Amino acid sequence: MKTTHHKVTEVMKILDPEGTHLRKAHRLKRRVYCAKGPNYIWHLDGYDKLKPYGFCIHGAIDGFSTKHIWLEVSDTNNNPKLILKYFLDSMKSIEKATRIILCDAGTENSDVCILQQFFRYNASDAFAKHRIVIIGKSQISELNVGGALYDNKVDSGG
Repeated sequence: MKTTHHKVTEVMKILDPEGTHLRKAHRLKRRVYCAKGPNYIWHLDGYDKLKPYGFCIHGAIDGFSTKHIWLEVSDTNNNPKLILKYFLDSMKSIEKATRIILCDAGTENSDVCILQQFFRYNASDAFAKHRIVIIGKSQISELNVGGALYDNKVDSGG
């Protein structure tokens, strides 16, 4: 499925008018965010607002560039095997892996977390074995749906 930024923004206005208004008015509190470079941290998240209509969205973005690693629509975003497939396909496609995964504690991310720990456990950099997976709410999770990408302010320096 391909769409334009404008169409996604229009749909977001319909689905989340209050959030869209707050983002446009710059009244959302933003935290300072720092990623050390491309593929340093990937944020994984699902979007369930369209689930009643049969559209389940799951995506990942690079925390430094805010580039979409994947943005997939399926009939489910709760299947750990499906999310793992997105993860592996993306790593194969871009021929890179991330140092850190940030995701929520949902079961859909469990296989990705296990594989990330396996991949990074024997790595030779300073982050091997430590902070490989961060479980928590992504501060930029709304970037996954694309509609908030333009409005989100991210300090990715340093």
